[in-house]
Amino acid sequence: MLKDLVFVTATSTVYLQAAVGLTYSMKTAAGERGSQWSIVASKAATGKVVFFALVLGRMFHISYTEYAQLLLSLYLLSFANQRALTPIRSRHLTVGMNLVNARKVRDWIICWGRATSTRSN
Repeated sequence: MLKDLVFVTATSTVYLQAAVGLTYSMKTAAGERGSQWSIVASKAATGKVVFFALVLGRMFHISYTEYAQLLLSLYLLSFANQRALTPIRSRHLTVGMNLVNARKVRDWIICWGRATSTRSN
């Protein structure tokens, strides 16, 4: 019976990041995100690495980041066949340049690419 069902839809996430200045004009940062979804008893760990460098007075960056996400709980609860899904994973590569770096305004131009997969953990 529906009244006897107890759905646990809690999610939790933790994120750790460290940044290191390599020289006056270069730094790098790395991070790791751990996510857990109770509704499908699934978890994922995703990483991030960013490198910044000052070139000709402009700050450039290049980064590689992974993300994991799950469908909204509404869809998982509404359609029983969706409860076996694992988080969708995507990988992003970005390259950017700082255009404006004023006291109250910062503007970047960023190019990025994304690859998505549904591989299991």
